Amino acid sequence: MRRIGNLLEQIAERENLRIAVGKALKGKRDRAEARRFMARLQWHLKGLTRGLRDFANFYLGWFDRFAKETLRVPGYVRYMDDMLLWGESSAFLNDVLDRGRTFLGEELGLQLKPVPYINRTSHGVDFLGCRVLPDHLLLNRRSRVRFRRKLEKLESAYLAGEIDDLELQQRGTSLAAFAQAGGVKSWHFRRAVIEQMPVSGRRPRTG
Repeated sequence: MRRIGNLLEQIAERENLRIAVGKALKGKRDRAEARRFMARLQWHLKGLTRGLRDFANFYLGWFDRFAKETLRVPGYVRYMDDMLLWGESSAFLNDVLDRGRTFLGEELGLQLKPVPYINRTSHGVDFLGCRVLPDHLLLNRRSRVRFRRKLEKLESAYLAGEIDDLELQQRGTSLAAFAQAGGVKSWHFRRAVIEQMPVSGRRPRTG
């Protein structure tokens, strides 16, 4: 569906927000008020994500039923406002697209993206940061770019003294976990990126 960028990213890009907060709390992390502030920040970020997800699930529930009960789509997956539909032919999918566009506009006041993606399953499709293929998942191009940029930001923050060794390790581990969640095959990509980093890519000298 049509939207202006990514709503969550517009409201707060989490890694940028954490780095900004880290700068503001530099030298003050052990203070009780600083710990309370960080705890409240994490709670509000989780609540924001959960609230948007719940609203999307409630509002688009009518379209879920329309797709499955009226359009009889044999394969249908949705997360918030991202959807995947499968069918036996492009003609069937184009008909579903036209009828779905009408339902969304007339019943829910929503618009689909201008050019929805229709292709063979064997070619793969981008969904939730992954390239979905018939027998495996890969990080899509956008996720690979974000992974590299976030790791570069973490390393820059560490080199500038804004975060310590422990925080670099913890947040770097979280990034790596994201890149391999759900069985995503990304080991070669992660290794190549990490080896290029000035800190994470260091190897101990031998001999």
